[in-house]
Amino acid sequence: MLFNYFLDKKSEFPLEVSKEVKDILLSYNWPGNVRELENTVEYILAIIEEDIIKPHHLPEDLTSIRKPCSLDETEIFILKTIKEFNIDRKIIGRKTLSELSFKCGLNLSEQQIRSKLNLLQQNGYIEISRGKVGIKLTSKANSII
Repeated sequence: MLFNYFLDKKSEFPLEVSKEVKDILLSYNWPGNVRELENTVEYILAIIEEDIIKPHHLPEDLTSIRKPCSLDETEIFILKTIKEFNIDRKIIGRKTLSELSFKCGLNLSEQQIRSKLNLLQQNGYIEISRGKVGIKLTSKANSII
């Protein structure tokens, strides 16, 4: 939504965004947050000569991100469990995930859970916060789970 806002605000003519570009924008981690997003829109508008934004119009740092990794059984278990807790508005952490993994026969230690959570966060599937927020799925994870 914010990308479209900046695009409408700064563009002199209407532009369409291809599905590939939408997917890239949604899967990118945005370490620069809103400023980086706004700069990306300005970059696109400076170079585009078409009426459809395609992947080659994006800055290289957006298109050079790693392709989504294939998820293994334990990562899918973790994402599905987090989703169930998020739906019920409950907080979940490593300890609970570990305990539930033993009940399902996956037998993951808290350290193994920590490693998997870090990997899932690096790949843009989850956001980890301290305290009452806990672990939340991103739109990327919600689209596959």
